[in-house]
Amino acid sequence: MKTVPFLRPVPGVIFMAGMFLACGEFTSAAQGVLQVVALEGQPAPDGNGNMGRLFSAAFGPPVINHAGLMAFPAFHTNTAAGLSDSAAIYLFEGTALTMLVRGGWPAPPTLGNFSAFNTHSTTGTRFLTLNDAGQVGVFADVSGDPNYADVCGAGLFRFAPGAQIPVTLCGVADPRGLGAFSDFGEHALNALGRVAFQARIKVDDFTIPIGVLHGDEQGLQTVLLQGDTVPGGTETFTASLLRGFNDADRLLIFADDTGDQGGLADESIYLGGAGGLELVVRNDASPPEGNGLFEHFQVGALNNSNLVAFTATLKETSGGTSDDAGLYLAQSNALHLVAREGSPAPNGGNWRNFQQPSLNDRGAMAFLGFADFNLTYGSGVYVATTNTLTLLVPSRTPAPDGQGVLNLEQSTFPILAINNRGQVLFQASIIGGLSTARMGLFLAEPDGTLHQVARRGQAVLESTINQIELTSTGGIVDAGGADLGGQRPLNDAGQVAFWAELADGRDGIFLWSPPVPAPTLGSVSFDGTDAVVRVPTETGRNYQLLRRANLLSGVWQGEGDAVAGDGDELELRHIDAVGSFDQQYYQVEVTSP
Repeated sequence: MKTVPFLRPVPGVIFMAGMFLACGEFTSAAQGVLQVVALEGQPAPDGNGNMGRLFSAAFGPPVINHAGLMAFPAFHTNTAAGLSDSAAIYLFEGTALTMLVRGGWPAPPTLGNFSAFNTHSTTGTRFLTLNDAGQVGVFADVSGDPNYADVCGAGLFRFAPGAQIPVTLCGVADPRGLGAFSDFGEHALNALGRVAFQARIKVDDFTIPIGVLHGDEQGLQTVLLQGDTVPGGTETFTASLLRGFNDADRLLIFADDTGDQGGLADESIYLGGAGGLELVVRNDASPPEGNGLFEHFQVGALNNSNLVAFTATLKETSGGTSDDAGLYLAQSNALHLVAREGSPAPNGGNWRNFQQPSLNDRGAMAFLGFADFNLTYGSGVYVATTNTLTLLVPSRTPAPDGQGVLNLEQSTFPILAINNRGQVLFQASIIGGLSTARMGLFLAEPDGTLHQVARRGQAVLESTINQIELTSTGGIVDAGGADLGGQRPLNDAGQVAFWAELADGRDGIFLWSPPVPAPTLGSVSFDGTDAVVRVPTETGRNYQLLRRANLLSGVWQGEGDAVAGDGDELELRHIDAVGSFDQQYYQVEVTSP
C-alpha cells in the first residue's frame, strides 16, 4: 500500500488521501504489478493433464487487447490421449482462464479433430491474433480427416468462448475460382472479426501463385495475386508481403510491381481493400526532401487512420552510403520525412539508422533511432508525428532499479510498441549490474518516466527470470516485430503481456500492469453530515473511498461503490459521517477495471 503524504484534519473527521494497489502475484508500488497468468506444471482447467513443455516451451507468447483480455497457446503433458490432445488455446479474462479450443476436440466442418494451432501452416510459429471483441485468430491443423492429411493442415479459424468459426480451409476454392488454397502464411485480425492473410493458390502442379486476401466466413476477396497487372500499368506483380491490416478493412502490402522475378527487391507500397489497390509510394520515386530515389522498403506499419510508416533505402544520393536511408510517414498521398541518414539528429550527432517504427491511432510513431559516430549521443527511443520529433528515452538512461544503464545504441531486440496514451514498450540491453541481468523490458510514459516491466535476474516465484519474449510476426524476420493486426503485446491501459522462462526451467505467461498514480486530493469538506472527498481522476481508473478509525491499524472498509473516472474531478462521499464517529481516516483506492 502506498499513501500520498497528505493528512488534513477536519473537526471530528481526519482525511487522508492515498492509493491502494490492485492485488497480484507480485506487487511493487514503484514499478507496477506483475501477475502470473499461467505457469508450467499448472493443472489444465478441464482436469486433463498439466500445462507443460513438449518441445522448447510450455507456452507461446501471448497477445493482449485493450480490454485487458489475453490469448496464448499452451502445451500439456500427462494427458489422456498423448500428443493428440496436448495443444490448446486459452483466453485470460482478468481472473479466470477459459480454454477456447483443445487438440482432440471436433473440428467441423472437417471430419477430424483439432491437433495443433499455429500462425503459419509451414513455419509452425505459434503466434496468435486477438481483437478487442475477444476473438482469437489462428491457423489450425486437424487429424483423422483424409482430406487434410497434407502439409496444408486445415485452415484459418476464429475462436471465442463457446464459438469456433472456420474462416477458410485448405482445398477450398479461391475467390476468383482459379484453384484451391494449398498453404497459408501470416494472418491479421481486426476489430470487426475480419482477417487478412497470405496464401498459396494451386491452379495446377506448375502454377501456384501467392496472394493477399481478406474477408471473413461470409466471403473472401483477393486483393493482390502474383501475376496481376499493376494498376495503371502494363507490368505484373511478381511478389507481395502483408505488412498490416486495420479496423477500416485496409491492408498494407509491399509488392514487387516491376515484372521481374527478383522477389521483393524492387517493391512499392500499396494500401488494399474492397476498392482495389491504392499506391502509397512507388519504387524509383523521389523522396519529399529530394536527394535520391527510393530503392527498397523495409519495415512498415499501418494505423486505423490509414497512416503508414516505413523505412527505406535510397539510390543515387549525393552522399552515397552515408545518406541512403530514411524514415517516413505517408497519408493521403502526402509523404513526410521523419529522419534521414546523415542529417542532424535533434539531440546531437547525425542520424545513422532507424528501426522498428510502430504507430498508434493518434498519429504518433515510436521508433529506435541511432545517431552520432559512437552512437552514445542522440540514440534511443523516439516519438514522432508528421511535424514533431522527440527523444523519449535516451541511450544510457539509468535503469529504473538503479542497476546499470540502458544500451539503446544497437537493435538487439526486435519489438517496440506504442499505445494510444503515448506509452512506449521496448526491450533493451543493460550496461552494468549483474552479468545475468543485462536485458530488460521497459515502459516509457509520454513524459519520459520509465518503468521496469521485467528484467533478467528479477526474483519471481522463488526463482529468477532467465528469458523474456513478446509476441511478434512469426517467421517474418525483417518485419521488425510490427503488429500486422491483433498482435499487440501492449494495450491502452499500459498493460504488457509476455512470456518468460525462469532460471529453474519453468516457463509461464505473465501480465504486468503499470503503477496506479496516487490521486491528488482536490478538496475535503462537509455537506451536512456527510464527509466529502474530491479527487481528480483519469479515464480508465476506478476510485473508491476507504475508511478506518485508526491511522496505523485496523481494516480499511469500503464506503460506497467504486466509481469510474472520467478525467474530471470526482466526488466521493461518506454518508452520515459526522456524529457517527469520533474520527475517521480516509484513503482513496485507485484500480484498473
